[in-house]
Amino acid sequence: MLVFDRLVLDVADLDLATRFYSEVLDFHVAGQQEWEGHRTVILQLGAFHLLLLEQKGLSAATYKLPKAGPVMGLADARIEARAAELERVGVDIVAPLAPSPWGERSMMIRDPDGYLIMIQEPQQGTTDEVVSSAG
Repeated sequence: MLVFDRLVLDVADLDLATRFYSEVLDFHVAGQQEWEGHRTVILQLGAFHLLLLEQKGLSAATYKLPKAGPVMGLADARIEARAAELERVGVDIVAPLAPSPWGERSMMIRDPDGYLIMIQEPQQGTTDEVVSSAG
């Protein structure tokens, strides 16, 4: 049976990206190692794993906006507090917290490498799961 293992993102500055995901978005650093001459960090949020792969020479300034690539979707039961904290620490908020077409409120932010991250309220009935996996 095939299962989703992790999302891999190329990043220009591994230390900056690691701080963003661990300090701003609550990911836990699960491991670090060299791979094929590249520094890597594996991060975990609940059952989700994110592998950051440092690619020297990448520059967020060279990306066309919006950046091509994956959009990560996260859910937060305390979305208003999250939105206020993201604004307070100066995260690039692409779309402020607002109602979404699918019924929950969401916002869109950009990480230091230009990747888009959608943060939304959990769908009805999943709030307890999100709170317990985040705590």
